[in-house]
Amino acid sequence: MGGNYGKKRFFKSFIDGARKKKADDKRKGDSAGRQIIKKETQLYQSNIGNQKSYEEEQHKDLDLSFTEKTETVWNKKRSELARAVCVAITVIAVLASIGVTGYALYIAKKVPAENTFPTIDPYGNIPEGEKKVIFIKEHDSESGALTPSEIYEKCKGAVVTVLCEDNSSVGSGFIYSADGYIATAAHVVENCEQISVVTYNNRKFIAKLIQSDTKTDVALLKIDAKNLPCVELGISSELLVGEDVYAIGTPASVDYAGSFCSGEVTYFNRVLSIYDNTGALEKKMTVIQTNAVLNSGNSGSPLFDGFGRVVGMVTMKLGGEYDGIGFALPADGVSNILDAMMKNEIPDDDVVSSFVTLAPKLGIFGETVSKDGKYGYQISSFAECGSTAKTVLREGDTVVGIDGEEVSRYEEIVNIINRKKPKDTVSVTVIRNRQSLTFDIILGQ
Repeated sequence: MGGNYGKKRFFKSFIDGARKKKADDKRKGDSAGRQIIKKETQLYQSNIGNQKSYEEEQHKDLDLSFTEKTETVWNKKRSELARAVCVAITVIAVLASIGVTGYALYIAKKVPAENTFPTIDPYGNIPEGEKKVIFIKEHDSESGALTPSEIYEKCKGAVVTVLCEDNSSVGSGFIYSADGYIATAAHVVENCEQISVVTYNNRKFIAKLIQSDTKTDVALLKIDAKNLPCVELGISSELLVGEDVYAIGTPASVDYAGSFCSGEVTYFNRVLSIYDNTGALEKKMTVIQTNAVLNSGNSGSPLFDGFGRVVGMVTMKLGGEYDGIGFALPADGVSNILDAMMKNEIPDDDVVSSFVTLAPKLGIFGETVSKDGKYGYQISSFAECGSTAKTVLREGDTVVGIDGEEVSRYEEIVNIINRKKPKDTVSVTVIRNRQSLTFDIILGQ
């Protein structure tokens, strides 16, 4: 009895509320519709809870829990509850057609048509003081990048063979300017009295050595020719590790002129320590490392990027059991040196130091001796390296200490000097006429 009365009261309240909601919608708009739906939903949930409480109250005198009612009681109550739920769903559907439409329109008005999520611009502004680095290069037809075959066809005419006629050695080079200036490695033409250049179309020219710089391993030749195909310069500082590079040259002998090889940049700004034949550090060179297959005769070859631009000049490779470890001088520095040479100028220190750091030199030669039971390094001659040693020391002086460290062998002197820089000042102690003398000497290079 009480359950039926509660349901009737619930549905009457529900319908009255719906009618009231419709009237309010006309006056107050969509906002009221949302509030009424929320209120009626809460009322519905409250009455369902009251119904459950009433059923529990009716069976509290039984020694059974609510879930342990007899099957007959459960079937009856579930049928009544099911009918109530069906009616409630029907009413809600009617309300949805009346008032919820307004709520949906409200939502549609509030959501803008465009995407409101923030867009991340990879090329946008970056915080002040930070450096933007983009590691990806697009190599496609639109960027102007070439296939390996296209690179060869574009560049082969600007590559030459360099012959040292008096000792039959062979190397490579490239046409730096259309009026006959040729770039090659200095060691290719070292001690060579007669130099020839053979172009791609087998024209042979006698070449004049304009200038050779052994410090940087760059040399400039000149042939008597005009309107030659010349290379296009790239920017070596923009190279990335993993980027494809290509070389054209004359490996082994002139029979293999025009050979093409490819590889990748395997290390950028590799610092190599170069030693002289006495074992002393001569210089340090900052170079491009590549796994392109380079052979004897490739020295002086141009190293091209994916656009057919020169980004390096081949200078050396690791020999012996090592494969795929070759090195090229960076084109940024090489081009500056060549430009100075074309003007008959000596490349200045700033240009040279861009990729070559010369080792400090004391500038003395001699041998280890023992005098009066004391060992030292006796000076026999001086080197022209810019050191002030020649101005204060003499042939026959025996060097026994540098900067407070005892020395007697050339290797010991070199180890101390290599810790210094060119133009540093060192204190040198010598024995002269059985007297110990100390002089300050500015190191050369």
